[in-house]
Amino acid sequence: MALELPGATPQVVSDGLDVHRLVAYLRSEARTRPVVVLTVAHGRQNPYVNPGDFLADGRADVVTLTHDRVTYAFSDVVGKEASVYGGACRVYPPGTDWETDPHSIPLFLARGTREIKDLRGLLRDALRSALAPPPTPAAPPTPPTAPRSHGIPGTQSLPPTVRTRDEAAALGVFLRSSTRQRPVVVVSRATGTVEAYADVESLRSTLRGIADVAEIETPEASWAFSEAVPPMCQVYGGASRVYPIGHGWETDPYESPLRFAYGRTDRVRITRELVSDAMSMSSAGGFVADAAVERAAVQVSGTVSGVAGGRALVNVGGGLPCVIWPELVEPGVAAERLFRRGMPVRGELDPESRRLDVRGMRRRAEDAVASYEPGDTVLARVAAVDAEGCTVELYPGFTRTIAADLLTEDGKDLRLLLSEGDVVPVWFGERDQGSGEWLLSMLDAAAPEEAATAPSILDGGPPWLVAEQISEQPAAQETEALEAEAPSAVDAEAPPAVGAPEATPDVVEGLLRDQLQLVEELRRTRADLAREQDEARELRRQLREEVRRKKSRARPSVPDEVLFATEDGQLDFEIRQHWAYTVPVGEKERYPLAAWRYGPGFFDTLGAVHGVSRTKVVEVLVQVLTGRDAELASRELHQLRSGKGGDDAPVTRNGGETCWRVSLQSNTPSARRLHYWKCADGTVEFSSVRLHDDVRP
Repeated sequence: MALELPGATPQVVSDGLDVHRLVAYLRSEARTRPVVVLTVAHGRQNPYVNPGDFLADGRADVVTLTHDRVTYAFSDVVGKEASVYGGACRVYPPGTDWETDPHSIPLFLARGTREIKDLRGLLRDALRSALAPPPTPAAPPTPPTAPRSHGIPGTQSLPPTVRTRDEAAALGVFLRSSTRQRPVVVVSRATGTVEAYADVESLRSTLRGIADVAEIETPEASWAFSEAVPPMCQVYGGASRVYPIGHGWETDPYESPLRFAYGRTDRVRITRELVSDAMSMSSAGGFVADAAVERAAVQVSGTVSGVAGGRALVNVGGGLPCVIWPELVEPGVAAERLFRRGMPVRGELDPESRRLDVRGMRRRAEDAVASYEPGDTVLARVAAVDAEGCTVELYPGFTRTIAADLLTEDGKDLRLLLSEGDVVPVWFGERDQGSGEWLLSMLDAAAPEEAATAPSILDGGPPWLVAEQISEQPAAQETEALEAEAPSAVDAEAPPAVGAPEATPDVVEGLLRDQLQLVEELRRTRADLAREQDEARELRRQLREEVRRKKSRARPSVPDEVLFATEDGQLDFEIRQHWAYTVPVGEKERYPLAAWRYGPGFFDTLGAVHGVSRTKVVEVLVQVLTGRDAELASRELHQLRSGKGGDDAPVTRNGGETCWRVSLQSNTPSARRLHYWKCADGTVEFSSVRLHDDVRP
């Protein structure tokens, strides 16, 4: 059916011709109705919301872009900034301002469970705003009781400082306004104090153009504000919180987490938490940037000098670093997983806050995961889990669903095995070129350390997911380097490089103060590192054990009871069982089990060497018998030598048979090794299990 606009029913765009009809309608000066444009996420059949819910009794048009080809075509015509894609939604009001200023219309993303849950409410609010008549300019109050709003023109006024009941009521109205297009940070003062525990001026400077800040200064105003917002949404007694765009926080206060502070010693922590909350909400909610900030921004390039205080410091020349906040790139991903020392970056720099926006460096999800090959074990982050299966992110926004029968075979509730945010290894079987679906399984996945390297989110960045942190030492070294690089007053006076905006003395002083504060924070933290490292090692051991237990439920493991009278009979059974369950049907001919036997001292050494699970031993034995040990870098296969030197002769025996060595563990003190002989008749003889420094066959 041809696209019909305006239409009385939801419309569908299914080809390039429909795309051009839609764009012509959006650009038409005669259009009087807003258009709600929905998209369908990759691998789904329908949008996340019901199109019929947004017809507004015939006062709006609703259009669904049904697949990736039409969303790409739409983006090519209207431009990337004005487009919509990947399950996201957008409301295009009458007129053409949406095309000349795409940031005037929020893009509502659908990258996870929380965003998908909020879509319906955010779309309704945006549609209600688009249907509302233009506001009549109001006469300015005389005299003004508070400074005029520095927010979006045409919205309710935000009082930056709140001292009276009337100002508190005005703040409540502003927060609940459907026209509000940026998050708002609300900071309170503790009774009897002359300033907030959070650094209000730092918040306003850091969040300039992407979030507004209001400070409640009196107990009277705190009580009045509590009456102006729903229960559990209040702020008082020195606490603070950030209110996201939309109305979801009114019914779910946990969308706006309350941040507590108990004195000036909490100043750095609570300020950082509020900045993180505000930037995460801004990035997720499709905020409208301040026009003045956008006009002042300049294009610069530089190099990441390190990560400190949860953000990246960038050298753009001139002695003054600028800052990249990870929350503006991808909420929920640590700076260490976005940036690495020496990484070249480019983007728009706000000269006043020294905030560098590098979102233009972000890689497309499809390009980022294109290097994965069928048969790879890859890392994924659990986005959602229920009794029917789980949704995993192979890359932020690139989600795929794994059915329950490919996660566990024992019928256990998946919510007992997985939780949101877990990083898990997943076996990638194949990609359907038609539907774009991926065959994924956790049953067939290798160990996390054997997974393919995860892609970076930004060009030149580190992997966005890692299996585990092996050591804290690199971070400590980077901390020392950053302290050495902290700018001095002499550094600050160096002439700016070409392309870097000249900073004012106030900016210089503020940045130096912030840097010295960060350095002092790092010095205090270092004093606790020895104790924290001991605790972290124990925590990682417990987490590894928990992961092992989860994995044992999701794939066959060594039986707890002895089923055979002899050690070799029992181990033969375990080897065959592991091979049968872990090698896919289609690969059993490619990876058959070779003939094997056990050397005279094998079981004695197996029982004598502790610190490695029998399940891991069986897994590696199967890899040796199938030849997979030669394909896996983590097995570190090499000939056993007669000494510790690389020039020592290989260990052989009569007939020229050679002894080989593979790793049972890595990155572990006294890591365990498996020694075996390749016999002349093709049989594998398992010789011993040894510690790393033991080179006896």
